[in-house]
Amino acid sequence: MNNKKSYSPWVLPLVFVITFILMSCYEAAKELVFQGTLTPWQSHAITIVFTSLLATLAASLMRSWVLSVLAKEKALDAKTQSLTSSELILTAVNHIVNNVLNYFQIINLEIQKEGSVKQESIDLLNESIIEAEKQIQTLNSIKNHSDVESYREIFPAPK
Repeated sequence: MNNKKSYSPWVLPLVFVITFILMSCYEAAKELVFQGTLTPWQSHAITIVFTSLLATLAASLMRSWVLSVLAKEKALDAKTQSLTSSELILTAVNHIVNNVLNYFQIINLEIQKEGSVKQESIDLLNESIIEAEKQIQTLNSIKNHSDVESYREIFPAPK
């Protein structure tokens, strides 16, 4: 997140000015209602209660905002983890399928060049199919799909 765009240096001065205006209006209204009949401590007590209520309201609003931001951050983390999992699964499947397809390409080249397939090539293809089955079983048994280490038996971990 770009801090220059997410926070303006004018926020605190603006809060000060708005608070100054509101508290001045509050004090003027208090004087109009009580017409100067309050002792200094009565006036202070009313102001203390009023500002305490305002501070509690402000804290409640800030708490709600922070909880909302945290919930959005948590949802974003879950989406990121889901995308990471999907990428790893697709990479693993791609790796498995490509390994088997490579042996089919060898067989295809032998057929084109020699008109037949060597037993050694058929054996390599069968081994690759058995290995692919094992890797698919490993892929199916992975519990944490976003953990790169879970895929080590299928393909080397990226550096």
